[in-house]
Amino acid sequence: MKKIPWGSVSLVAAFVGWLVANLLDWPPGVPTELLRAFFDGSLAGALADWFAVTALFRKPAGLPLPHTDLLVRRKEDLARAIPEFLGQFLETSSLAPLVQKLDFAASLESHFDLAQLSDLFAKPEAAQWSQQALTAASKILLEDLRRRRPELVDPLTAMVKRRAGWKGLFVGTDTVDEMLQGLLDELEAFHADLSHPLRPLLIRAAAEALSRWGEEKPWGRTDASRAAFNHQAANMVLQFWEVTRVPERLSASLTYVLMHTDARQLSERIRSAVGQDLQAIRVNGALVGGIAGVLLSQCAHLILGR
Repeated sequence: MKKIPWGSVSLVAAFVGWLVANLLDWPPGVPTELLRAFFDGSLAGALADWFAVTALFRKPAGLPLPHTDLLVRRKEDLARAIPEFLGQFLETSSLAPLVQKLDFAASLESHFDLAQLSDLFAKPEAAQWSQQALTAASKILLEDLRRRRPELVDPLTAMVKRRAGWKGLFVGTDTVDEMLQGLLDELEAFHADLSHPLRPLLIRAAAEALSRWGEEKPWGRTDASRAAFNHQAANMVLQFWEVTRVPERLSASLTYVLMHTDARQLSERIRSAVGQDLQAIRVNGALVGGIAGVLLSQCAHLILGR
C-alpha cells in the first residue's frame, strides 16, 4: 500500500487555502483577516520546509542553488559521521540501563530445567561446557530478541533521536528495525557455528566473569537470589559486549559500506528510511506557519494599530 505524501498534501492545501482566502470576495472584518493571515503564514511555512527538506536530497525544482543536494555533495563526511554517531549508542554505558532491566533468570527457567542448569554450571572444567553455555545463551537471547523485536523498535528509535541532535533526522523506525534484524542474523550465525570468530573472545570473558562469582549459587527461587543472578548475568553480557568490540567493528564495517555506496543511492536510501518523518516535518511547517501568521497579524494590529 502506497503511503500518502502528507507533506505535499499540506503544501497543496496551504496553496489552495491561500487562493481562496485572497482571491474570493470575503466580507471585511476580523475573521477574514485571521483567515488570510493563517494561510499567508501556512503557505510560507509549507514552502520553506519543502525547500529545506528537498535541499537535503536534491536540487529543489532542479535549480543549481548553493547549499542544496547536501547528502550527495557531503557523502564522504556522512559516511564517516553516521557510523561514529550510531556507534555511540552501542557503547556499554548506553546499553547498560536496558540490559540491567532484563530478567535473565526467568528466561533461563522458561528454557531449561533448573537442576540441569545447576549441574551444567557446577562443572565449568568440562571440555564442552564453554561451548554449551555459549550456545544455550545465544539461543535464549536470539529467541527473546525475536519475540521482543516489535516492542524494541519504537523505544530504541526514540532514544536515538532524543540524543542525536540534528543527525537524528536520518534515523527512523525502519533504520532501527534493520539494525535489529542485522543483529539477529549475526546472533543466529553465532548460535549455529561452533567456529564463529567471536566464540573464543566470549569464552575468555565468561571465564573472567565466572571467576568473580565465587561460591554463590544464584539458582534459588528467592527474590534476592534472582536479583543477584540477574545482576551478575547483566554484567557478563556487558563484558561480552566490551570484549567483542562490537561497536568498533560495526562502525568500521558501516563506514566501509557507506564509502563504497553510490552517493545518489545513499541519499535515496536515507530519504526512504526517514520519509514519513520528513513528511511530518513539512505538515508541521504548514501548521506552525499558519499559527505564526495569525499571531504576527494580531501583534501588528495591537502594536502598530494596523
